Amino acid sequence: MQALNHVAFGTLLAVTLKQPALVVPIALASHFAMDVLPHYGEDSKAPRGSAPYHFRILIDGLASLIFVGVFSSRFPEYSGVIMLGALFAVFPDFFWPLALYIKQSNPIWKFLRFHKQIQKFESPKGIYNEVVWFIATLLIISAVRLNSS
Repeated sequence: MQALNHVAFGTLLAVTLKQPALVVPIALASHFAMDVLPHYGEDSKAPRGSAPYHFRILIDGLASLIFVGVFSSRFPEYSGVIMLGALFAVFPDFFWPLALYIKQSNPIWKFLRFHKQIQKFESPKGIYNEVVWFIATLLIISAVRLNSS
């Protein structure tokens, strides 16, 4: 799943639950639950390490930061918990760059192997699922906002 979707779901958890003690572990668990779903990845037009791959990562990261900024300003009373929810929802993906530098006997390698194995449904066509997930998350956040006004 793209970082933007993880961040959006972490934001949804934050504005719904509002309690950091609940948001942090649920956001972290949501990362793995979302990665089990069919999603975008393993695109031959943007193989890992290529310029298009790095560009996609850059755009995804910037969009994620903008998303957190927008929703933190829209829900200023929950900006701290939004940042926590977003961070922990995407946190496991921060370990991917370590795969290039650590030995396979390292415990982090075992975590990365587990993380990769659960993503059985990655494909270029998974982008459609990502778009639907993102729109649904936005609609639910909007509904939460309307109900809390």
